[in-house]
Amino acid sequence: MRGIVAQNIIIFIIGIVFTIIFISNSFKYFTNKGVSSQPEGTITKADVNVIKRISIGARILMICFILFWWIYFALPVLLDLPSIISNRYDSVKGVVNRIEYTSKGDEVLYITSNNSQIVLTVSDRSVKQGDIVTVSYLKHLKMGEVQTAED
Repeated sequence: MRGIVAQNIIIFIIGIVFTIIFISNSFKYFTNKGVSSQPEGTITKADVNVIKRISIGARILMICFILFWWIYFALPVLLDLPSIISNRYDSVKGVVNRIEYTSKGDEVLYITSNNSQIVLTVSDRSVKQGDIVTVSYLKHLKMGEVQTAED
């Protein structure tokens, strides 16, 4: 579980750093009025308008990316933080009904336990369909580690 936790914490910190950089650069842009503070005669007024439009478009794209990152990654990490800190993970024991593979080579296990199905991403490639597995996992990130696997 330490590898999964470390990977997600590193990505979380990188996202925080980029968010802070974006906010500080946006603040500088609006306080300096962007490219209008360039020396006279170096660029034309039409060039300034084009640069402003491109800059605004880039900022809108960055805002969309940051919102996507916060909703789909940062929020689940924050919700799983108490489990990570206390080192108490949810656990499930059930039968693997289906296995899919991600582009990173991880397995996505569809586990049936007590008439409910849980979908978890694990990095263990030794599990086969039909195996009875016990998986410790982070509830909101839906990532886990296979503890035991039986045929």
